[in-house]
Amino acid sequence: MNEREVSELWKQAILAKLYERQPRPVDVAVDDANAAAKATVPDENELFDAIMDDLRRDGLITHSTQRAPEGMVFDAKLTATGIKHYEKTHLSAAPRNALILAALDRIRDILIGVATGGPRIQQVDAEYRTLFGELSDQLTAQGIENPVPFSDLWQWYGRWSSGDLPSYQSRRQFIAELIDPLAARLRSGRAPAVISPTGWSLVDQQIGIARKKLEAAQTEVEYQSVGLVCREALLSLAKEVFVAARHPILDGKAVGASDFKRMIEAYIAVELAGGAVEELRKHARSALDLANHTTHKRTAGFRDAAISLEATASVVNIIAIVSGRRDP
Repeated sequence: MNEREVSELWKQAILAKLYERQPRPVDVAVDDANAAAKATVPDENELFDAIMDDLRRDGLITHSTQRAPEGMVFDAKLTATGIKHYEKTHLSAAPRNALILAALDRIRDILIGVATGGPRIQQVDAEYRTLFGELSDQLTAQGIENPVPFSDLWQWYGRWSSGDLPSYQSRRQFIAELIDPLAARLRSGRAPAVISPTGWSLVDQQIGIARKKLEAAQTEVEYQSVGLVCREALLSLAKEVFVAARHPILDGKAVGASDFKRMIEAYIAVELAGGAVEELRKHARSALDLANHTTHKRTAGFRDAAISLEATASVVNIIAIVSGRRDP
């Protein structure tokens, strides 16, 4: 993901905030569409000014900004064009995912049914295996990991009969915890983060932990923890690729063991010489700033954590490309 794609996430977050606060039904007259709304945007976000300019230039909002001690508060109006844009790009995601949602619902029903006195495995295993294969293909096409680990019902039988799922209720809850987070995001139009393994074991592990934390998070502290893990993943990434003898620090000073920005900047300057060095350095710095902001934001929510994870995964994947780990 490049800086432009990160900015698109922020655009959608801002448009969503304004859209949710429209004091009107969706289908009312255009004259009623320009209702004023307020939202708080991080003062630390380097992309904010450019994003707001883009939104205004594209005719999606009108706005004025005012700085405040705790961040930047903007009074904005979502135009009729902005409403249509948001509905097309965000709300239309659920219909596009209708086939995946239908497969998830049926797979949930089958898994719960065979484990709670419903149909026998022999009766529905063929249908289940077909559904599982189709679901995996559809999710892979969107870069989403299949949350169901059982490719056939006998694997599920081995899991529920192992002893720690003794009751029907425990089995229902287990399946719900597997499937419901993804289903909820697809229905809401919120796409899960696309994570591609790099082979750097600690980095991959931390990105995976951040993803799982995001899926389960419900409180501000839990969303903050996503930012913390993203920050650690970026530091682990720098330690994987930075070699002091090969990547001299740009300012010539000694680099600390936790100085992600200076290590990654030195790496980029050498390995991407002649390329988009400055653009990638800005992107990497922005990812760390987003992670730090989410970690320290006392009112952190889903969008803060999701954007932080997307930005972190983007930097990890880009550095993996630069290092040759994505070569065909």
